[in-house]
Amino acid sequence: MLTDCWFLSWEFWNKVLDAVPLTQNFVASIAMGVLTTGFGYLLGRGVRARRVTISPYKVTGTDAERTKPQVLIASLSYPKNFAPPLSDEEFREALRSGDLARLPLSRATPSIGSAVLLLETYKDSLKEVFFVTTRSTGGGSSSDAVPLLQQWARTNLGERVSIHTDKQYEVDLEEDDRVARQAYDICELIFERLAEEKKYQPKGREILVDVTGGTKSMTVGMLLACLHPEQDVHLVGVHYKPNGDADWGTSFPMGIHFDPRLEGKR
Repeated sequence: MLTDCWFLSWEFWNKVLDAVPLTQNFVASIAMGVLTTGFGYLLGRGVRARRVTISPYKVTGTDAERTKPQVLIASLSYPKNFAPPLSDEEFREALRSGDLARLPLSRATPSIGSAVLLLETYKDSLKEVFFVTTRSTGGGSSSDAVPLLQQWARTNLGERVSIHTDKQYEVDLEEDDRVARQAYDICELIFERLAEEKKYQPKGREILVDVTGGTKSMTVGMLLACLHPEQDVHLVGVHYKPNGDADWGTSFPMGIHFDPRLEGKR
């Protein structure tokens, strides 16, 4: 909305007017007049809902050459037991200990295979990965899978990629409204951290936010946190079988660039 613009806020103009009286600042008078006139014009036209244009792209060919993120932020689902005959307890223990011998990973692994695909696809450019995970007191937490992914990364990528697994990036699985809020706040927290470290300077596709894993409410929260100029969203896409089921063996990385804008009433 227009009222979200910092230069139209009363707080901003109060600071300007307190610092230099308007009668002594000709430039400030002109600026205020122009903004007031422009704002009135827009109100006169009527501001319609924010429109969004989207441009999905597969990360292949030319787009693969242009999509070289240095930072990846990715939501992570908790994997169900994909290695029978291990019992569920043995499976959880192997997850937490990062036991690749008992739990070999590939991009076709249910649930967390998408994270493997991401690491494989962007291994030449990636420097940092932030996993947004889930925490549950009554069941499995996707944070349990992080040690296994870390071990896979060390084995296949060496020490070139830093994987962040801080507790502050965990979402408590309670009610969906709180989950969506937490996922949004966590994503914003990561953006702030990168900005403080002089790393968050969105340019094309240098930072990608993958929303393949996690719950639907996590996806929504993280997606809404991406309403920044040039901040692309990322997904692991699939082809579909004739019966409508996803064919995860054919998964591929894809990005979605979107451009929000305000439109006036016609």
